[in-house]
Amino acid sequence: MRREALLLLLYSAFVVSSALATGHGALVMTDPLPRFERGDLVTAGHLADDPLIQAKVIAALARFEAETIEELESREVVSSLDREMGDIEAIAVSQTSSELIAIVSLDGFGLANMKEVALPLREVLPKDRFRVMVPYTKTELQAMEDIDLPGSELDALGD
Repeated sequence: MRREALLLLLYSAFVVSSALATGHGALVMTDPLPRFERGDLVTAGHLADDPLIQAKVIAALARFEAETIEELESREVVSSLDREMGDIEAIAVSQTSSELIAIVSLDGFGLANMKEVALPLREVLPKDRFRVMVPYTKTELQAMEDIDLPGSELDALGD
C-alpha cells in the first residue's frame, strides 16, 4: 500500500512538473523539439502526384476545416495560452518520413528575430477558422533551428 502511494505521488509530481515546464498543461511524451533538415523538406505541391501525400493532405484539410492548402497556410499560430506567435508559412512534406510539416513563420522585431521553424502537422491543433494552436511556448519555438525554406517571404526580405 505504501509503495503504491509513493508511486502515485512521484507520478503526480512528474505530471505537474511536465505541465509547468511545457506551459500547456499536458504530459508531453514526444520529443519536445522535433528536428527536420532543410534539405529533407519539400512543399506539398511538389509531391501532389503521390497518392499517400494526397490522402494526408485531404485528411489534414478536413481536420482543420480548410478547403485548400492556401487557406490552411494563412492561419495564425497561437500558444495554448492564446498568445500570438506567428503564422503558418507553408505546408511541407518530409521526404524521408512522408510526414506533413507546418512551417511556422515566427513574429519578431527586426530581421534578426524573424525565423521559420518546422513542426509536425500532427502537433498543430485546430483552434478556430483563422487560428491554430501549438503545444509550445514562443521561447521553445525560438530555440528551434531556423528552417528558412527557399522561396519563402523571409528570403524575399533578405534580398
